[in-house]
Amino acid sequence: MGETTTESMALDEQDWAAQHAAIWGSHEWPAGTVMSICSQAVDKVTGVKGAFRGIAAVPISDASAAWDVLVTAACKGDNVWVGVGGLRPSFGPGRGKKADVLALPALFVDVDFNSGVHTAGDRNPTKEQAQRWIDAAPPATVKVFTGGGVHLYFVLDDLLDPHTPDGAALLEAHKKFWMQLAAEDALNIDAGVLADAARILRPAGTWNANQGRRTRLEFADGPRYSATELLSRYPEASTPEPRPEKTRGAEPLRAVTGSAPGASERVGDRFALTVPVSVFAEAVFGAEERPQNGLTFPGPDGDLGPLDSARIYRATNGEPERLTIFDTTIQSIFGLDGQNHSWSSFDLLAHAFGGPTGYRRAARLVADGERGGTWPLPFFTSLPAVLDPDVLRAFGIAPAPQTVSMAPPPVTPLPAVTGPQAVVLAPVGAWADDAAEANDETALLDLLGPTSTSTPAAAEAPLTIARAVADRVPARFELEDGLRAYVWDETAAGETRHGIYKTVRFQLPDLTHGERLERISSWVAFKSRKTEQLTVDTQGRKVIAAEAKVSVTLARSDGRVRTQAGFTTAEAHSAKTVVDRLDVGVSLPISTVAREQVGNALRELGTDGGTDVVEAYGTLGWLKPDTGGWTYLAPAGSVNAQGTVPGFTVGSPPRSEEDSLLEAQLAYGFTDLPSDATAIRTAASAIPAFLAITPTSHAAFAMLGLALAAPLALSERTSVFLVSPPDAGKTQLLRAFQAFLTGNAYLSSWTGSSLPSATALGASITAKWARHAVSIHDDFRVPQDRRKADVVNLAVANVVQASYGGAGSGAKSTVDGGLKTASEAETCAIISGEALPGGGVGVLSRILAIDLPPGAVAMTPRDASPFDAFREAHATAAQALYGAYIRFLASRLDTAGTLRQFRTTNERLRAENAPRAGRSASNASVVGAGWTMLRLFAETAGFADLIPIQEDVVKALDDLAGANAALVLDANPAQAIVNAARDTIASKTGHIALHDGSMPTGEEATRLGWQWTARTATAGVYEPTRFEVGVLSEDRQYVVLRNQAVTDLKRRNPALEGLPMGQLNAGFLSLVKDGTTPGSKAPRSIAGETRPRGYVLPAAAFDL
Repeated sequence: MGETTTESMALDEQDWAAQHAAIWGSHEWPAGTVMSICSQAVDKVTGVKGAFRGIAAVPISDASAAWDVLVTAACKGDNVWVGVGGLRPSFGPGRGKKADVLALPALFVDVDFNSGVHTAGDRNPTKEQAQRWIDAAPPATVKVFTGGGVHLYFVLDDLLDPHTPDGAALLEAHKKFWMQLAAEDALNIDAGVLADAARILRPAGTWNANQGRRTRLEFADGPRYSATELLSRYPEASTPEPRPEKTRGAEPLRAVTGSAPGASERVGDRFALTVPVSVFAEAVFGAEERPQNGLTFPGPDGDLGPLDSARIYRATNGEPERLTIFDTTIQSIFGLDGQNHSWSSFDLLAHAFGGPTGYRRAARLVADGERGGTWPLPFFTSLPAVLDPDVLRAFGIAPAPQTVSMAPPPVTPLPAVTGPQAVVLAPVGAWADDAAEANDETALLDLLGPTSTSTPAAAEAPLTIARAVADRVPARFELEDGLRAYVWDETAAGETRHGIYKTVRFQLPDLTHGERLERISSWVAFKSRKTEQLTVDTQGRKVIAAEAKVSVTLARSDGRVRTQAGFTTAEAHSAKTVVDRLDVGVSLPISTVAREQVGNALRELGTDGGTDVVEAYGTLGWLKPDTGGWTYLAPAGSVNAQGTVPGFTVGSPPRSEEDSLLEAQLAYGFTDLPSDATAIRTAASAIPAFLAITPTSHAAFAMLGLALAAPLALSERTSVFLVSPPDAGKTQLLRAFQAFLTGNAYLSSWTGSSLPSATALGASITAKWARHAVSIHDDFRVPQDRRKADVVNLAVANVVQASYGGAGSGAKSTVDGGLKTASEAETCAIISGEALPGGGVGVLSRILAIDLPPGAVAMTPRDASPFDAFREAHATAAQALYGAYIRFLASRLDTAGTLRQFRTTNERLRAENAPRAGRSASNASVVGAGWTMLRLFAETAGFADLIPIQEDVVKALDDLAGANAALVLDANPAQAIVNAARDTIASKTGHIALHDGSMPTGEEATRLGWQWTARTATAGVYEPTRFEVGVLSEDRQYVVLRNQAVTDLKRRNPALEGLPMGQLNAGFLSLVKDGTTPGSKAPRSIAGETRPRGYVLPAAAFDL
């Protein structure tokens, strides 16, 4: 291939940018969604391909970041691919799986031309044939030439969830449509691509090392589709006639019409006529028949490939069924000479022996089987011991070392199969596994025990697979299709029969049939628990949140048992997934057929009542259950107006790993509430003790007030942000606060999330989980790496957004853009960090920032400080008090009747506690509402003297609001413009005009920035500057800051030059006179008839 360079490859970033903009950049993705990028090294001299691997995951909306990764790999001569679907950020290795896909932006097709380098070769369409397919389909939005074919993308108006029934239906219709087009021409199309949500495809502008050509964007401006419209464009694709299900060895093989074993003089001909080659290839090598008479062989890992390997030619006119193999790899495995010949089952058998004596050895083996009456069915099971080991390994089959015995196996009648029916087994009466124990047929039948008309002794009570495993009860479970599950059954020979078995029929010399057991797996697995994943809507009603999760239990033959949670139903039915996830040292069956049989057993086992079904809520907060009063859900104990409520399970948030709750999250809840007024008063001593921890700061006051406000279900909430240098005590303060939620101040994993490692999506999930509760997010730091800093800042922004907006909020954009007041979460957040977050006013205006300077947290004297006293004496009391407070709220919610009415009542408390106007005061009022509700509870329960008096609450709220208003003002980019305008006036480089166009005089002219120059002094007047900043109102109370002045001042400030005017105007909203709009015409009452366009601001803002 020669040395590869970017010049010879002519990579084209513009092609990639246009493709990205059309497919991924045109959608709003869930926060944190990533795009997977994969590569495959190709030797520059020999062209030999290396391993396929995932190399990066980049934010899906960042085309530039993706290109940086792609061009680095492509410049090495590697093949590169990108994932079409958006993935969750924590997807597994490689390209990601279907379960990792959050959404698809488009449907897609991969059409390979027969002129390219592809496995299917001549079975691919020509360019002209492919174009006919394209013409018959809906017009594509994007078309990419890949070097050996084309990729077509049908971009959707809205992101498609492939896990929903509607999404799956659209993908299936899309797949059927394109497969039908290919089938009509008897040609190949990569069916594996069409409905693969986790598919990766070559990006435009990169290098196809297989073809030695650049991938090229042909167009990206085609029509877009709604899911409904695209589905309507696909006519109902005809379904290929289903082929009969074949289980290897489950029934006598069909013979070709007009032929019978023994009718031909040649043993090979008799074998070929009796055993169709398709059946032989499936039974021996694990091949699978495909539509349109296709057939595919498995690879060394036992998994079937996406493309056909061969074509079946059915038996006609007394001729045997034959196979043409066009896959060159399969040809080389069997030592065949290309695809110009067709082969029978006897040919394949002979070539599977390897070497020049294969036909002679095959004939001898078949002849011996005929004489012994062991073929064709038992004959198949003997082949792994005699065929060429290299041939077997090529198909993922382990060679068997033992010598083949042609002795007929023991006989047993066929049992009646009625599903997973349990039979308790005694330690005797087992089937004979060794035919040598029987001297003749009568003795053999005696060993087999009762006939099919006899009924084995049944368990006294219905036996489930779960109880059989838990109690070590020997049992067998009758499954469909001749399968059985055995649980530690002791045979008469003293061996343990445990695992999944299949019954195999065979023919005796007298042409009667018998049956024997063949083990498929040495282990048994079953679904032991099903968890319905629920959440709660804004009205407090339960709704299904996600697909149910399943726990799977696996029992080994040596008695070891392990249970693993978190499977989807599909995963719980996959033998490979079960073995990989439980990781208890058991192996998978080698053949694909056997794996499918184990999968079928997994589908049945556990449906006999052995699966516990539980409802798990993925959120905290208020629920109106089907029966009973309003209940506050929490993992460690739920509460209603009567007290603690058993029977409610609160699990991990939706879209997260099952059992992924941190230790502190699991401990959130209430198990022991105060029983009377005396006990409540004792518990209330935790409040003054907690406030004493920060005697010089309002930190403890704000944190506790926020916790009291969280279950009030307010329409707007806030976040408390603790800012302190390292070792100033914020960690100790948070641990003490945790006692109100968990009762244990010593938990190691005590926060909701750790912000240095958080993603925006992860932080949002944690916030949504803490509904009507406090979510804690610790240790905010801005990393040096820009991209990592962006991730952490976005995580903080999502937490702040979730804590600010909620039920009843609009979706209006806010200051600095990016934050919106609408959110599915209804949490109040406490965040700690060494510095305030980025994001400007959009973030700062939604938090209560509190400085914790060194010494603010009382940690001295050592072991006797208020912090130490609280930690030692009040942890249990704090939890008990907060639980009693929740019980008090539950009774008020029952009285209100609905969550909406409860919220409306509590909103009045918040309005009463707003110390001043402005957004900072609104944030402080949330804390005030919590303290007001606590006072109502305290007056009822008799501990009002233990909480702060109303005057102290008012002062604290005013302090919080004032400090945060100043903080927001300093961070407001609009304030920077006002400050610059003020400095311009003071330096006499800009001036303020009078509303009527007259000249100011005296001291006023000086204050307004007018100049006293030698030229104008003779006339006794002041001269204006060349830069008019604005216009002063007639009453001298307001200045209209002109639009042009704002534009000029913004341009002069490098920090603001790139800021969009929309964000700057949003900053002015908090500064301009009420009733005026930033940048619009000023009212006549202020600016006279001229009504200049600008920003109406108080004159005091300019020191006038």
